[in-house]
Amino acid sequence: MKMPDERIAELQQEVAYYKKQLNELSGSVVSRDYRVAEMNNEIKQMQTGFELIAALNQFKPVLVFEEIYDHFSEEINSKLQNDLSFFLQPVDKTSFFFIPGFIKGNPVVDVLKLNRESVYIDPLFIEQKKSLLVNSQTIVTPFIELLTKAFGIPYFILTPVIVGHSVIAYLFTGRKIETVLFATSRLLMHDALALEAIAGVIAAIKNQHDQFELLERERSRISSDMHDEIGSGITHIALLSQLIQTQSKDTATFKKDINVIATSAHKLVQTISEIIWALNPHNETLENLLAYIREQSQLYFESLEIQLSIFFPEIVPDIKLSNEQRRNLYLVTREALNNVMKHSEASAVQLKFDIVDKELCFSVTDNGKGMNEKKNRPGSNGLRNMKNRMEDIGGSVEWVQMDDGMAVNFSLPF
Repeated sequence: MKMPDERIAELQQEVAYYKKQLNELSGSVVSRDYRVAEMNNEIKQMQTGFELIAALNQFKPVLVFEEIYDHFSEEINSKLQNDLSFFLQPVDKTSFFFIPGFIKGNPVVDVLKLNRESVYIDPLFIEQKKSLLVNSQTIVTPFIELLTKAFGIPYFILTPVIVGHSVIAYLFTGRKIETVLFATSRLLMHDALALEAIAGVIAAIKNQHDQFELLERERSRISSDMHDEIGSGITHIALLSQLIQTQSKDTATFKKDINVIATSAHKLVQTISEIIWALNPHNETLENLLAYIREQSQLYFESLEIQLSIFFPEIVPDIKLSNEQRRNLYLVTREALNNVMKHSEASAVQLKFDIVDKELCFSVTDNGKGMNEKKNRPGSNGLRNMKNRMEDIGGSVEWVQMDDGMAVNFSLPF
């Protein structure tokens, strides 16, 4: 027969055993319920991601591109039920410092403080063009710590918006609390994929928007050319035509005015021809431009006592130029040749093209008297027009005074 103390010890062991079993069982049940809840939330999150992507088809592009950022920032924060969403944009095109904008968040978010924040993003990270997903399973890096401290959000997704092989912005969305039983689940890869789909659509809209702006600028430029060059030419011809109607046909003045009208009409036809040539998409290559410059320059100097020499490479690289680039390069070359004819008193002029360090280089060099400081200084109308035309297409021009003439050098990076 066992002593009472022994029996008590046995009972205590049995109780401990059943406690252990109960703890394991309850822990298993809780763990199972927890995982089921998490899976349910993940399914809901996936459904939300699909809804976000599906909603892209219903989005109507707007004329003001910033409205796109504002729209998607609101949609993402609402659908994913996050605490904070915004777009990080670079301070300028070459900067690695980004500032938040189009901020959407819950009432506790200090929007004014966020608007003053700026974060440095490592160029190597930008170059990777990848999304960054940060949840409880992510190994924290100094960059993640930097973003968490800056925005007060420990769990987030950072997705690049890529246009033309460059990151123009980052989409940031996240939450302060990651996992609560039967409620919020952690951010997962499918959330990042949904954001990448949105970033892709934003990039496509940005491309369309940029093309629309380029088209509008081109239309405006053509309209300006038509108004300034063709309009003034037609007005000049009309005024002269009215004037000669009051004159006798046998007078020298009448004949002079007729010649002026003919010259003006010829210039007008030439201007229209140049505009049409620049607009023709078949003339988009550098080779086409050089051929056109050669042809027009030879026609220009064939009746003059100035020897024209043209040095163009036999093999021209396949470089495509925009309408504005083609037209401006042609016009500045023509203006430089025109200045030689009018002002230089030269007997020879050389037109040369070359490619140096990824730059298109044109030069017009003469053996004349050089630049007249009063009439042809760099601030005068003709030279200013050349400077403006080159700057409009991202190029430059310089005038070099030489002992035996003048050189005008044009350069355009490509």
